[in-house]
Amino acid sequence: MTPASTAPAEPRRPRGDGWTEIVSPLQGATMWTHITGVKASSSVDDVNGDGPTWHVGVTQRSASGATVRAGRTAMRLARWAFDMKEAEEDNHGPVRVLRSLWLPVDPARRKPCACKAETPEEVSEAGAPGDRDAYVWRVDRRGAS
Repeated sequence: MTPASTAPAEPRRPRGDGWTEIVSPLQGATMWTHITGVKASSSVDDVNGDGPTWHVGVTQRSASGATVRAGRTAMRLARWAFDMKEAEEDNHGPVRVLRSLWLPVDPARRKPCACKAETPEEVSEAGAPGDRDAYVWRVDRRGAS
């Protein structure tokens, strides 16, 4: 039997009512939808070779049915449901809809990502009126002309 401290980490599953697992097109990830329109993917990634890190990506469905950036309420729900209260939000993807929460499995590795000092940020908003939240996106411009 593998000791708990060395057991491989699994994607986090949401707690609470209202979540339904859906088919994930992402290998090694699980996907969930909530009755409020929040959608989340959960995986374990090895970011920069630093060891396993839980990753929860969050979007939500707008009133018209479109997928949009999750607002304040959706992010609070995802942080609570996936036990990611200590997670750092760090958004780098080419599509600026997903809001990503990252939490190293090893508590000793839980510190701000070095990219925050190295990568320029663009700040905008996420969420519907009345539920706005700041959204910070980082773009790696190294090698750009």
